[in-house]
Amino acid sequence: MNRHLAVSLQRLGVVCTSPTRTFSKETKVLDLPRHHGIDVMRDPGTNKGTAFLLHERQLLGIHGLLPPAVLTMDQQVEKMMTNLAKLSDDLQRYSFLTSLQDRNERLFYKLIIQNVEYCMPLIYTPTVGLACQFYGYVFRRPS
Repeated sequence: MNRHLAVSLQRLGVVCTSPTRTFSKETKVLDLPRHHGIDVMRDPGTNKGTAFLLHERQLLGIHGLLPPAVLTMDQQVEKMMTNLAKLSDDLQRYSFLTSLQDRNERLFYKLIIQNVEYCMPLIYTPTVGLACQFYGYVFRRPS
């Protein structure tokens, strides 16, 4: 663990660390991703969008990389559902959801779980069949 990170954890009152998790005095668990800085934002598995709290942003070196507002995951889901509803067809909605999955897996799965009935037809049949037919138009990047 680098010295800067160790000092930051000490200021936060961390008492025990392991390679994957850090346990604080308030018995809250703070995940420590493998990445730091912009790499946290580029990894869809660690990216939480604007849900990073101020101390997490400072600790991970992403403070200036995000808008100053902190939104909960539920608030982000609400915004994504509003944007999803504005799209005109299911193929656009499918593309929107796969793009979200490429950027922020946590938000993607939370959105799917909270809106299963609405989202399943978009990420499964029949929309995936349509996406296969128009693969050249929908393709973004290899998985």
